[in-house]
Amino acid sequence: MSKQQEKPIDWVGNTLAWLFLAFVGYAVSNSHSKPEFNYVTEDGTGYVVTQKLKGSTARDVISAIKSGRYKTLYLDSNGGYVHQAFEIGEALRESDMNVMIGEGMKCKSACFFIWMMGAKGKKILHNKALIGIHAPATNGVPYRKLVGEERAEADGIKRRLKTIAREIGMETRFIDRMFSVKNETMEYLDYRDLNQYFPSKRGGK
Repeated sequence: MSKQQEKPIDWVGNTLAWLFLAFVGYAVSNSHSKPEFNYVTEDGTGYVVTQKLKGSTARDVISAIKSGRYKTLYLDSNGGYVHQAFEIGEALRESDMNVMIGEGMKCKSACFFIWMMGAKGKKILHNKALIGIHAPATNGVPYRKLVGEERAEADGIKRRLKTIAREIGMETRFIDRMFSVKNETMEYLDYRDLNQYFPSKRGGK
C-alpha cells in the first residue's frame, strides 16, 4: 500500500479565506452599531435621523415629515448646523408627528433643538436616552469667544431658543445652562435632569 502523498499548504488561499472570515466577523460584530444614514424603522412607522444636520439632511428629513408616511421622527444624531435644525423643527411643529429620542439614542447639540420644536403633547424622551448640550459655535468659533456680528447671531439663536422654551413650558435657565457649556465639550442629561426645567414634571407629575 503506497503512502498517501501530503499536499503542500496553500498559504495564499488560506490567508484570503482568513481575511474573508475576519471581515465577516467584523461586519457581524458591528451590525448593531449606529448607521451613518437616516433610515425607516422595521415596522415602517418611524423615520430615524442619524446624520449630521446639514443642507441635504434637512431636505431629506423635511421630505419625510411632509410625506405623511411616518408617525414618529426619532432623533439619534450628533447634531450639526443650527439653522438646519431650525428648518427641520419648523416642519415638525407644523406636522402631526411624534418626535422621540428613543431607548439608547443620543441627541446631541443642535439635534435637541428639533426635539424642543416638536408639537405640544408630541415630544417623547425615553428614560434610557441621553441628550447632549453645549453652546453653539458660529463658523467654528466657540460662543464665549464670539464678537461683533457673530456674537449678535449667536445671541439671536439664544433668544429664539428661549422663546421656544417658554412655548413648551420649559424654564429658560435651561438655555443659559446650555450656553454655559464650552462648545469643545458635551454635557449629557437624561429625562430626570430635563424634568427639573419643566415645572409641570417636578415631583414625578
